[in-house]
Amino acid sequence: MKSRQVIYFILLSLLFFSCKRKGLDQEVLEAKKSVSEQIKWLLEPEQHEALGLSTSAVHFLQELYGNRSFAPIWHQDTNLTVTGKFLIELLDNKLAFGLPESRYALPTDSLHSAAISELNLTHSLALMREDLSKGLLQGDSMLRPLSYPEVSTFQSEIRFQEHFDSIREHMLLWGKQDTSYQKLAHGLFDFARNHPLQEEISEQIIEKEDSTLAHLACRKNLISKGFLAAEHDSITYLETLKKFQSAHGLKPDAVIGSRTRDALRESNLMKCQRAALALDQLRRSADTTSHRIVVNIPEYRLRYYCNDSLIRTHKVVVGTPDKPTPMLESKLHTIVVYPYWHVPYSISSEEILPAVRKRSDYFEKNHMILKKGDVQVDPHTVDWKKISSKSFPYKVIQQPGKHNSLGIIKFQFNNPYSVYIHDTPSKSKFRQHVRAFSHGCVRCSDPLELAREILKRDRNKFDSDSLDQWLPVKKQRKVFLRHRIPIYLIYRSVVSADSENGLIFLRDIYVKDEKMLKIIFAS
Repeated sequence: MKSRQVIYFILLSLLFFSCKRKGLDQEVLEAKKSVSEQIKWLLEPEQHEALGLSTSAVHFLQELYGNRSFAPIWHQDTNLTVTGKFLIELLDNKLAFGLPESRYALPTDSLHSAAISELNLTHSLALMREDLSKGLLQGDSMLRPLSYPEVSTFQSEIRFQEHFDSIREHMLLWGKQDTSYQKLAHGLFDFARNHPLQEEISEQIIEKEDSTLAHLACRKNLISKGFLAAEHDSITYLETLKKFQSAHGLKPDAVIGSRTRDALRESNLMKCQRAALALDQLRRSADTTSHRIVVNIPEYRLRYYCNDSLIRTHKVVVGTPDKPTPMLESKLHTIVVYPYWHVPYSISSEEILPAVRKRSDYFEKNHMILKKGDVQVDPHTVDWKKISSKSFPYKVIQQPGKHNSLGIIKFQFNNPYSVYIHDTPSKSKFRQHVRAFSHGCVRCSDPLELAREILKRDRNKFDSDSLDQWLPVKKQRKVFLRHRIPIYLIYRSVVSADSENGLIFLRDIYVKDEKMLKIIFAS
């Protein structure tokens, strides 16, 4: 670690510009007797062009140090203070804060002095403070332009205690201060500091190809990634493999299948970058209300909060990669018991049409009715061979019941995708760890319990007892909520674990992260 700090200190002493090439002279700089005099000289107008920093950067540094009569913040005479040394160590791994190194990159042909090091450290810290506060991405297609904080604000925020952990905590609080963000931020910091980010990954195969070779490669990869010590025995290895699987949202069975193989092949660096993206998504997300429903698609998990307390957690099934569940914000307004399913046109024309051609009793078996306009049609009177998937003229409606694809309850919220949260007769899917099987809607485990909790807090005239009375009747009933509940369908592929400071690296099932990671971490 000390050698890395020395190297970083050398790099930090190079100030974003080629001083010699642009006219700054080492002898003139050294002729200034104190660090304060050097800082003042470097920030004079005559040196602006030579510094190579933006106008806003120079103005920020001029005002900040001018308020201090150009006295250094991180140096005592020409030596770094204890705080300065801690900051250099912290800034040595910006990815631990979820920030890209390249955004604060330093050239290597500048002058060397305590003043140069001083300005570099302040400049980097100010830019990092803004990125931690405002986020890196502007929309989903470009980086937010570099900016500087208000000098008065920055001055008050850098009154650090001389303690590594205290400075780290202070900097992490520059991001969002809500629990979700802070747990993820601490998890990333610990992971990036405690795992090698440039590990050597061995070729990994699955057990079905060769069980012995698969586990030999797995052991090497777990050691290389910092999850397993080289001297540990086979029992410890298997337990570590299970923990590794759990940390990647996989079934902890110590079996090396395709998903475990893919997780082993992903580098720690990429894992940290995905965690950094998740942090940035949290920074840029609107503040959620205390009463809300949140579905994280890659996590296959629904959470219901009231007064910022987690009330219930439910497993969910989401859309397949070719029919993904959309990200959206809306408000839950209606709970429907024993719903009808108005089958989307795409499913009717692409899936039901081929099925009914093979089985004439398809509609009866699936409790479906066929309509043309408002008129019900007997499916046996239709020549299905003459119907095209591109000109399917009918509406298909599935009647209420346990056989219904929506199950016995659904939760409605306005959205342009015609998706909702609902029950399902296919309960077995909830036993799987990877649950991307639907046409885009969100299937929820134990949906009646969710409905009961919602109605209890809605103070609705229809309560959980009403649900129990309606269920035996098996007829559609709609409950309109008195208080609409904000609902968020989000996509975050790295989340904080229940255990303190742990991370879970989920599979990027819709391959949504890649584009944004390239924008953030492009060299």
